[in-house]
Amino acid sequence: MTDEEKLFWTNWEKTKLGSFRCLSRKQIQDYYDYFSGFHYRASPETIARDLYVAAEDRMVALQSELEFRRTRDIQVFVATIGAVVLIGVGVFQRNRPCNGNANPEHPKTQIAPAQPVSSSQPTP
Repeated sequence: MTDEEKLFWTNWEKTKLGSFRCLSRKQIQDYYDYFSGFHYRASPETIARDLYVAAEDRMVALQSELEFRRTRDIQVFVATIGAVVLIGVGVFQRNRPCNGNANPEHPKTQIAPAQPVSSSQPTP
């Protein structure tokens, strides 16, 4: 086994499917770049077929994890914005009177008292 193959299988072991949770996004991206470069440089004719397929499979798994994390981050962001908006609307509605008659000292409309019609002036 060559040094390159040893390094390959070491990186393969570090990126087992259960270990993604322990890796940062940058580490996952670095491993993806490593396997991608290995896959790009190699061809099934120049290296063992199992290394070529293993690199391809690991790239798919790493890319899937990166997409999952991006999607989760977007969902958290949208949920946070939604919560802030709902709290803001709730605070605004709570501090706003429900109708104009909320304060009985200042009624919403004032009705002028009815005044009798005087007949002192003739109507034309």
